[in-house]
Amino acid sequence: MSETAPKPPRPWDYNPELDTPESFPYFKAYRNAKGSRSLQRVRFSVWERGARPGVAPTMEKMAEWYKAGKWSERAAAWDGYLDQIHQEERECLERQTAEEMALRHRRILGLQTHVVEREWEKLAGDVEREDNILKPRELVSATDSLIKNERLHHGEATERVEGLGSLTDQDLELMESLLAKMATEGKKDGPG
Repeated sequence: MSETAPKPPRPWDYNPELDTPESFPYFKAYRNAKGSRSLQRVRFSVWERGARPGVAPTMEKMAEWYKAGKWSERAAAWDGYLDQIHQEERECLERQTAEEMALRHRRILGLQTHVVEREWEKLAGDVEREDNILKPRELVSATDSLIKNERLHHGEATERVEGLGSLTDQDLELMESLLAKMATEGKKDGPG
């Protein structure tokens, strides 16, 4: 059975080569300090909290621990570690937000597709029916919007013109009748 080598301590963890039981609480306070770090503030904050009863270490002792324990480098490693965690959390949140937005857009696109298809079916059955939700001009605009939104959703360009050759004669006749109706409707409505 092979034994795995023990993991080396992370730079900000207790390291018996750099720390002592007496110095480590002060290093932790230095490492965890918000804003600019100060040995003077750390010295009194640890001592006042009672973490190390007795007399607070001298500034000379703090400076010795700081230098021998490589506090500056270790605190910088800690800061980098925290920055990495915060960045990963932000990226995760952004991915989650993007996924939620994509789901909403897919739902809306589905509803939009349903309305446009239903209106086209109504028009195909009876161009003159009055119970249509959309006027022919609005339906053409809604169809254009639907096609653009579907293309955007799939990461495609929105200004494609190819594919018009796939329209059937029946599709073209329906479009001609709609355009004719729109032209007469436009004359009734006037400009604008």
